[in-house]
Amino acid sequence: MAESIRDFAERLSKSVGCYFTENKSNYNLKKYNTSKKGQMGVFGCIHKRKKSPEFWISTYKYLADSNAIAVADRIVEGMHFISKHKNSVGIATGLVYYVNEGSSGSDYQKAVRALRAVCQNR
Repeated sequence: MAESIRDFAERLSKSVGCYFTENKSNYNLKKYNTSKKGQMGVFGCIHKRKKSPEFWISTYKYLADSNAIAVADRIVEGMHFISKHKNSVGIATGLVYYVNEGSSGSDYQKAVRALRAVCQNR
C-alpha cells in the first residue's frame, strides 16, 4: 500500500524534530507547535508528485546551510512569494528535495539532514 502524504508528513516531522500542519492540498513543516499565524515558524512544504511515487519538499535557500544547498535536487529562483522589496537578498529562492514513498534510504536521509539545518536556522 502506498504511503499517504499525511503519513509521510508525520514520519518526516518526527525525524526532523519539528511539527506539521495540513493545508488544502499539502502539508507545512513548522518549528513551533502552534496554529497562530506568524508564530508557527513555517519553513517547508510537502507535496505529493502527480503520476509519480514521490513526495517533494520545498524550503527556503536562505535558511539552509551549504550542505543542504549542495544536496538539493533542485534550486528554484522565485519559488516562494516574497515582495520584490524584501527579496533583494534572494530569500524567495527555494530548495526542493524528492523522496520516494515509504523510503528510509539515502533520499529520505538527505532530506532529513537538510531540513534539520533549515529548522534550526528558522
